[in-house]
Amino acid sequence: MKPMDFEEFMWANGILQKTIDELKTCFIEQREVLPAIHEKMQDLFRKYICVGGMPEVVEAFIETGDLNRVLKLQRNILESYQDDFGRHLKQDNSLYVDKKELATILAVLNLFLVN
Repeated sequence: MKPMDFEEFMWANGILQKTIDELKTCFIEQREVLPAIHEKMQDLFRKYICVGGMPEVVEAFIETGDLNRVLKLQRNILESYQDDFGRHLKQDNSLYVDKKELATILAVLNLFLVN
């Protein structure tokens, strides 16, 4: 499963295909979007920036609107990714953790994380 793009996020939030098509037409024709639609899309895009596109997180956001729950799920996903960093399978299918590689990856990741 891959993350949702903004269009998929719009679908998940109940935006009609007709509205999405109108937005695309406005973009192609370099025409202004109706103010009400523009404001709604700006609000939805801000939510997308915060929530992201991971399907489990998007589903929780839509069901609850709870950004604390969203943050918890995002952190759980990140932790599961971190658990895999530096792990490799040997030819005999045994697990090997490259500690130097793991330390480097975590150091780079920590440069971008805000606690």
